[in-house]
Amino acid sequence: MGLFTPSYAKLAVAAALSVVYVIALYIYRAFFDRLSHIPGSKLAAATLWYEFYYDVVLKGRYTWEIKRMHEVYGPIIRISPYEVHISDPEYIDQVYPGSHVRTEKYPWSQKMFGLKHGFFVTFDHDLHRIRRNAFAHYLSKASLQRLEPGIQSVVDTMVRRLHEVKGTGKIINCFDLFGSLTGDIIGQYAFAQSYGFLEDPNFSPHWHDILMDVSKGSHMLKQFGFMLPMMKAMPEWMVKLTTPNMIPLMKFQKGFRNQVISAKKDIDE
Repeated sequence: MGLFTPSYAKLAVAAALSVVYVIALYIYRAFFDRLSHIPGSKLAAATLWYEFYYDVVLKGRYTWEIKRMHEVYGPIIRISPYEVHISDPEYIDQVYPGSHVRTEKYPWSQKMFGLKHGFFVTFDHDLHRIRRNAFAHYLSKASLQRLEPGIQSVVDTMVRRLHEVKGTGKIINCFDLFGSLTGDIIGQYAFAQSYGFLEDPNFSPHWHDILMDVSKGSHMLKQFGFMLPMMKAMPEWMVKLTTPNMIPLMKFQKGFRNQVISAKKDIDE
């Protein structure tokens, strides 16, 4: 049997065509497409794997790489095949024109939140406006002022806990402390329950760890949006084995969903 069998030859041709395609795509994106005139890293302009490296491999460092690129290339740079990043206060009104101008959210970045129907991740301008208006009342100045006594009670709990450890020599991690503060406030207002993070002897370090794990998982979801639906269909033990930092996000979503279902049942009854 010769070295170049029909099957081997097909694989060789497919591999050669793949290499040619990648090279051609790099040249096109870096030098000929409609964003090619914008300064920036040619590698970032050619492939999303550049962002993947900094956000997934280096764990969320692409923001710092973007800052470095601004220092090298100027206030307007290209950070991906499809994105331009602006660091110039003169452009604030153009970048954030307000609700009177139709704007669409970028689907690629919205994948990182692992949601489909929340108003925060809604792409379409009109649909986003409808969904946002449903929440506007809860985020109004008057509503937040009514929330003030509840916020103050949580702050009082934090102050009490600090007085309890005063003079003991106990070291307090401020990430855990303020993470617990915001977690208890949000839980009380958004989910009608206090999680009691501040009452934990060590200020619930697991809560900050969960937030960090969710943040790390969000970068992976941005790159591979199919992962969360796939993992939801997998047994939990398999998800823990393959991507353990996605477990907290899935548990939170499941808990929120169960709370919504329970609230709907109460309304129906």
